[in-house]
Amino acid sequence: MVNLKSVSGIDISEIVKNYAQVGAWLAGGLFFLVKLLTGYFAVDLSVTLLPTRRASGTDGTDHLVAEVTLKKGDRGSFSLLDAMVIVTQGQTRQNSSLRFQRFRFKQKGREVKIDPDIPSSRPTFDLSPGESVTVSTWLTVETDQPCLVEVAVIGTGRWDLSVKQRYASAVSLPRIKRSTGAGLYLK
Repeated sequence: MVNLKSVSGIDISEIVKNYAQVGAWLAGGLFFLVKLLTGYFAVDLSVTLLPTRRASGTDGTDHLVAEVTLKKGDRGSFSLLDAMVIVTQGQTRQNSSLRFQRFRFKQKGREVKIDPDIPSSRPTFDLSPGESVTVSTWLTVETDQPCLVEVAVIGTGRWDLSVKQRYASAVSLPRIKRSTGAGLYLK
């Protein structure tokens, strides 16, 4: 049988164990540092913007509907603080806040009803992993000019409480008047 004690009485197996533990801690720390530096803990949220024009019923103007879809990835949650659609047409710029509203509800026995007249006191709208939400807003624009439609979304992640921004943009072209027919417009 081999005695692992040296001449001075120090147990070599204890020294090896201590170095192995230090190595394991360093490897674990390095693993999470690499994950942090490569963006693994970043908010994985995708923003999709779909602008659509419709005739407003007033000559020279259209209603521009901006449909915004937020899709949360598979890591962490996202607390939405604010979202805005910005439409630029020529020198004119318009804003419209997207309403991600939480509503309170009334419960009486087993009956539960949403009360749209009482907004929730919680200031954020939370998206869980894999969840998506679609909201829309509309603005009035000139019929014969293209528009740049942008959406900016700000919020915080579960572990990183600094404010993050996500952005999407699209161009909405004018509806084209057909040369034949009774003044019909193409979408």
